[in-house]
Amino acid sequence: MKNIKTLLIAGLLITTTGVFAQDKKVAKKKTIGIAQTVSVKEDTPEIRAEKQTNLMKEELNLTPQQTEKVSVLNTKVEQKIQAIIDGNLPEEKKKAFIAGNMKDKLAALSTILDDKQIAKYKALVASNKL
Repeated sequence: MKNIKTLLIAGLLITTTGVFAQDKKVAKKKTIGIAQTVSVKEDTPEIRAEKQTNLMKEELNLTPQQTEKVSVLNTKVEQKIQAIIDGNLPEEKKKAFIAGNMKDKLAALSTILDDKQIAKYKALVASNKL
């Protein structure tokens, strides 16, 4: 009788541990459906914006003034995208809203960057570097 109780308790502990381990793995990343996986818990919108800004600064040879404007824009867009991801909308609506935000971002960037930089930015986006 004691052996049965011990086995049941051991089985419950093993099962419970496995379930909790799986939950943590699933919660770390969230796919938003536009060939982009966001590290929801590990990267804040501000960190993602900073990474984008640094890459754009390097790849597009941004001036200090452009870098500042791009940083502000990237932060605003990433915060909006995070709100969309965290919302209770259906996936299709999330995709549409995110695509709209990216289109608006491109329009705003065209007032900050020159034509050559915009062309290079579009190429970076197409190659999934940004």
